[in-house]
Amino acid sequence: MPAINLEKTLSQAFQYYNAKNYIQAIECYQNAAAQNNAIAQYNLGVMYDHGQGVEQDKKQAFEWYQKAAAQNDVDAQYNLGRMYYHGQGVEQDKKQAFEWFEKTAQQDHATAQYNLGVMYDHGQGVEKDKKKAFEW
Repeated sequence: MPAINLEKTLSQAFQYYNAKNYIQAIECYQNAAAQNNAIAQYNLGVMYDHGQGVEQDKKQAFEWYQKAAAQNDVDAQYNLGRMYYHGQGVEQDKKQAFEWFEKTAQQDHATAQYNLGVMYDHGQGVEKDKKKAFEW
């Protein structure tokens, strides 16, 4: 798919999504995701995560977030941390959650920075460290 078609497809997907026409948005995002587009992969993750236009499926959401995260999408990386932390769509793993939060915190993701501080404070997925908790 040429770049201009990809841009048009994403633009249409955003318009459909904002109009709450989730079925059409899913179709557009799937077409763009088939071209390995991280934005589309992330948005498919969101839609499966929240059950927008599809039946809610945390495992499917996790898989889409993984694809986008592999292309350095910071929001997808954060959502992987969140899903590992809560055990949504994947077995709960606080160590993996910590690693994803750390990766996104280093990219200035504010919520990940907060979560990292909490995890250091409580020793979740990492050795308790009040100094590092305060730093984050």
